[in-house]
Amino acid sequence: TGYDVGRAFIEVEHRHKIVQRFWTKPALTQRLLEVPVTEEMRGGFTVHVTQVRENRMLQQTQRINVPWSNMKLKVKWERFVSKLRPGQQETWTATISGPDAEKAVAEMVATLYDASLDAFSPHHWQQQFSIYHFDYTTARFSFTNNSQGLRALLGGWKPTTVSVPGYRYWAFPPEIIRWYSNQRYAKTQTRLGMKRGNLFYSAPGSPTAEADMATVERQRDASIGGGGGAGELAQEGKYDVGTLKPDPAVVPIRKNLNETAFFFPHLISSEAGEVKLSFTMPEALTEWKLMAFAHDAKTRSGYLDGKAVTSLDLMVRPNAPRFLREGDALEFTTRVINTGETERVGSVKLNLQNAETEASANALLGNTSPEQKFAIPAGESRSFSWRLTVPDGAPTLVYQVTASAGDQADGEENYLPVLSRRILVTES
Repeated sequence: TGYDVGRAFIEVEHRHKIVQRFWTKPALTQRLLEVPVTEEMRGGFTVHVTQVRENRMLQQTQRINVPWSNMKLKVKWERFVSKLRPGQQETWTATISGPDAEKAVAEMVATLYDASLDAFSPHHWQQQFSIYHFDYTTARFSFTNNSQGLRALLGGWKPTTVSVPGYRYWAFPPEIIRWYSNQRYAKTQTRLGMKRGNLFYSAPGSPTAEADMATVERQRDASIGGGGGAGELAQEGKYDVGTLKPDPAVVPIRKNLNETAFFFPHLISSEAGEVKLSFTMPEALTEWKLMAFAHDAKTRSGYLDGKAVTSLDLMVRPNAPRFLREGDALEFTTRVINTGETERVGSVKLNLQNAETEASANALLGNTSPEQKFAIPAGESRSFSWRLTVPDGAPTLVYQVTASAGDQADGEENYLPVLSRRILVTES
């Protein structure tokens, strides 16, 4: 208290019982409260401090947490490899021990999944059981002196009701406003075209349409190869792009793009508290998130997490749409990433096939230049694109994006459904 003299009433509550209560000395304005914390007090207890001064009650309640540390298992890695290659077979080993470092026989559930999925819906598991006692107070405090507002002795106040009419400014009728907006929009589209980003499209049939489309094509050609990097090197004669053709026979195609590497619902540790996780990595190039939760017969529990990455020195990461529709016109894009320590010079190729017959579908979708050259410095990446048009009656497709540069090569293959324009997307 800030007063020279003052005393407070101290109460210690545990499991809804007052286990300690006393008054502080009047001349002692600070008091050290010592409470012996025993095993029986796990789950916490509550301290109440009450003082009455100047006809006011000053009261504060503080909960003290006593954690269930004796019910926690320690889970740690004995062997964990965080950087893996696509399709690699691997075994991770974890050990489980109790509070006193004794080995514990426990059950474990573990999963490894694509960490990028958390951007859509974050995924998490509990890190310890919450089934133990959590102590809370049931004490309720009241004071005789309470503030009261002014009240009428009989009846009540009768407020006066005032009616305010609505206000409305003069305006054109809705029919004229809609007609004027439509006329203005039509003239704007005819004269000015539409501007999107750094590209400017004139309305079809306008005098500047052909010139604008030529500018668009020049910008698109310059962007192929990552902002003109590869094209400029070719013009300067630093390497012969005509001799760099990847051999499909030696380019590994990654097909297993599962988003879950493993889910082990019932792993049992050995008598030494050791548990092994054996699995084969999917072939997607991404970051993976691991979660593992263990518990034993005493309801003790523990949690372990981690992250791993699948990567190559030269990688392709296609940005394929989930599906196509008849009549679509699109840019199929991919990134080529060089994680090595030297520059990579090579080519990237998009190949389209009929999923049922495996016949080439490049000509069907207008993929007339499947192969593009690149030169990517160490630690950098470049973007490439192919303009495609989906005709009516196009079959379900399979795309293959491959990149090759010297002794390094990578490729990815996956299905690309084509929906009929006669079916609503929600129905299919």
